[in-house]
Amino acid sequence: MSKHNCHHNKKETVTSGPFYVSRYSPTLLPNNRIVVTLKNPTHKKLSAFVTLGICKECPSPQAGGPGNYVSGCVDKIETLEKEQSLGWHHVEPMSCLRLEKTFDYYDLGNTVLRVEAKGDFNVDKESNTLLGGLLEISSIVGFIWLPGVNAVTLPESILTTIQDPTSPYYIRTGLDVPDSSTFVAFGDYVVVDHEHSDSSSSSSSSSSSY
Repeated sequence: MSKHNCHHNKKETVTSGPFYVSRYSPTLLPNNRIVVTLKNPTHKKLSAFVTLGICKECPSPQAGGPGNYVSGCVDKIETLEKEQSLGWHHVEPMSCLRLEKTFDYYDLGNTVLRVEAKGDFNVDKESNTLLGGLLEISSIVGFIWLPGVNAVTLPESILTTIQDPTSPYYIRTGLDVPDSSTFVAFGDYVVVDHEHSDSSSSSSSSSSSY
């Protein structure tokens, strides 16, 4: 692939796309932290602005009344997205930067998340696909024990399995238990085509509504 086919100077936007986060990880611990990792494999400083979209306010299923489900029906759960900024960050050469956003227990469960980043990503101009060579990104959700922050008390059987539960919350980084079902690898991120989406929005707004 020739060098002129790639965007190296302009800031490109990439996204994980929407992914569902259950209340509990496979080990029955509440998901309460998302970790976004930025990797700079070059010998120059790179940067990116990262945002987190959260669709959280899920109503009770309507089919059959609250708490009741009708066999063969598909529940439609429509929620509005709230965007949270994770900030603008410079990533030093040949280094990794982790952005960790923490929530109270059970606040992150039963949500739909979407990570978006605008920065020094390498994008092929012709195919509009994300390439290696500049910033790389991945994300995952999981459980972190934060004594003194979360008000919900975990069962004693769970506490005994957590490594060093007496550590102060402000030095607790990373995840105690990752939820692998939420992992979005670098190769799974896609490029946001703003030009196409803007033109689609314009044509949709000009067309008559049904």
